Amino acid sequence: EKNDRLIVTDRDKLVFFDSSPPYKMRQCTEPRSQCYCSGRERTKLYILGMVFDPESYSLIAVDHIFHRVLRISSDGETFMELLGKNGLLCYPVSIVIDERGRRWVTDRDHHCVRTFDRDFNLLFSMGSEGSGPEQLSSPTGMAIDPALRRIYVSDMDNERIQVICTETDRFLFSIGANCRRLDSPSGIVVDSDGNIWVADQYKHRVLAFNSNGEYITAIKSDATGGLTYPYGMAIDRRDGRLFVVNSRSRCVNVYSRLIPVIWTRVNHARCPGAFRRVVFQLMTLHCFAERFAEEMIL
Repeated sequence: EKNDRLIVTDRDKLVFFDSSPPYKMRQCTEPRSQCYCSGRERTKLYILGMVFDPESYSLIAVDHIFHRVLRISSDGETFMELLGKNGLLCYPVSIVIDERGRRWVTDRDHHCVRTFDRDFNLLFSMGSEGSGPEQLSSPTGMAIDPALRRIYVSDMDNERIQVICTETDRFLFSIGANCRRLDSPSGIVVDSDGNIWVADQYKHRVLAFNSNGEYITAIKSDATGGLTYPYGMAIDRRDGRLFVVNSRSRCVNVYSRLIPVIWTRVNHARCPGAFRRVVFQLMTLHCFAERFAEEMIL
């Protein structure tokens, strides 16, 4: 969006940054329910994945602990519940929107991906618990490739990435299962060349694969500004900068295209009280709005 902000979810907070160096923190908000009344205890949140919705110019987020989906105002001040705790979701982790406006949500403890219409009526679910070709075990991160009309799902416990076609709504193939390169993949993004970047959490690195699933390169923990339990990621498709949530270090690492870290922001010691612990997703709203305008996809 026009302010070109980066937004980091920090459990029940949203932290807003400039998207260019020195990445100044502009705002830290704790979204409140639209029915919030003074004196009433504020509803707690635990936000993991989120996506920008250009139709409402707001954020759609998954509340991991309370098993629901929320709409959060673009200023991060208020939220309303879109899908409540009804047993349908159990520890949702991430959300994306496809070219038809459908909402895809990873349902970690039900070991599946659920697809909803714009009003969050369930359309269908994909996957079941297991390690087979069309099965999942604790799915976490997701990313979408608008050119190939694919969704990439981090199949964490199976140590692979599952690829779904959004035209046929079928599993295509998996990445990483045979080469044994992944160990608990989490956050995932796709760059402008169609390469898939995966946060390999417990090996403290980020791996890159091409659209055929072939390994390309890695950002390792011994790089400048090294990684410790990387989790959420985002990419600026305009210039290839990669943003990685360095969760144990309580900071966000910024990488130029295929080059080690160029900036680290925000360390807990330098911004006391800003973060308790950074979790899941950092995202570039400008890129999301731009992609929606051109391709109607996220």
